[in-house]
Amino acid sequence: MENFDAIIVGGSFAGLSVASRMRGNILLIDKKKIGTNQTSACCTILSVIKNLGCQDSILQELDTIILHTDWGDLTFKLPIPFCTFDYQKLSQGMAKKIDAKIIKAQVLGREGKRVITDKGKFQSECIVDASGWKAHLIKDRDKDFVKKKCLSFAIETTLDYKAENLHFWITPELVRKGVGWLFPCGESSRFGVGSYEGVTDLNKKLDLFLSKFELNIDSVHPVRSNPPPSGSDASSGKERRTGTSNGVHGGFFPHQLREPVIDGIFLVGDSAGQCMALSGEGIREAIHFGQVCGGLIHKVIERKLPLEQAQRMYRDHVLKYRKAFNIMLKFQSILINLPNFWLTQVLRLLSKDIIFRPVMLKYETIM
Repeated sequence: MENFDAIIVGGSFAGLSVASRMRGNILLIDKKKIGTNQTSACCTILSVIKNLGCQDSILQELDTIILHTDWGDLTFKLPIPFCTFDYQKLSQGMAKKIDAKIIKAQVLGREGKRVITDKGKFQSECIVDASGWKAHLIKDRDKDFVKKKCLSFAIETTLDYKAENLHFWITPELVRKGVGWLFPCGESSRFGVGSYEGVTDLNKKLDLFLSKFELNIDSVHPVRSNPPPSGSDASSGKERRTGTSNGVHGGFFPHQLREPVIDGIFLVGDSAGQCMALSGEGIREAIHFGQVCGGLIHKVIERKLPLEQAQRMYRDHVLKYRKAFNIMLKFQSILINLPNFWLTQVLRLLSKDIIFRPVMLKYETIM
């Protein structure tokens, strides 16, 4: 059985960020090749990608959000630019910057300080679970750790459709207590639908959504359907569609913060519930907390910190943000339960620059 200074389970943004702050005999385990298991919509604040030095993964920079409701369309000018990016390029770009042994293996469980996989057992005093919402190293020992009521669910596809702005649709006809979106990615766009209640039967909802653009995911030919929504870039002639698809991806994502250290294991990213409610943003959080966690573990490896103190410091750091996570969860609960008319009035008020600008600037500084 091999011994390592640290073992990280999960090779997406959280796990890679942890590894980026460590040097030594580090093992990173993922069931798939790095960069091949996209579940995210891959949109975040532009500066996050630039700070990683992975600008080549950026697909499109965006400075405007358009919200569509049953009672009108609302435009929000972003005071900070966002961007969409290529999941594979960003993941592999981050992987090139780490000093770790990477193996592709299925994690089967844990025995104390040993991680059991289909490729053997590996041991370390420092173990990180960055395996996603399922938290593979914890859920088998605590059946109540993963609470389905604290999970949202979404699916998404990419089609050849040019757009200029971020779009969200909040209409009960599309998804009850959910949202649809269009994220431009250069020559293509990502179309998705999500349920804050964790409803998983969304294929027909996605088909309905795509039909608004005369698209479907089964054919390269457009289908007869409703015209594009009024007020969108499509209705103004600024977008085009050709109708090809690269399949559907997605899954569950948490909307409630979890304990960041359990049974001596560090949890990072979705495994720790480090995903903002309402916005569904988890990339920035995974990178931030991953880097903090990795930095603390590196001090343990260098014998500058006892493991128990590093765990306390990491837990304290994460829980400093609990208020922000709870505020976003409260907003999610309120907004998804408002009748669409009143939701539109609230959003219309929030869209005013005097309100939206300081809110977004504050949102940027959360991490």
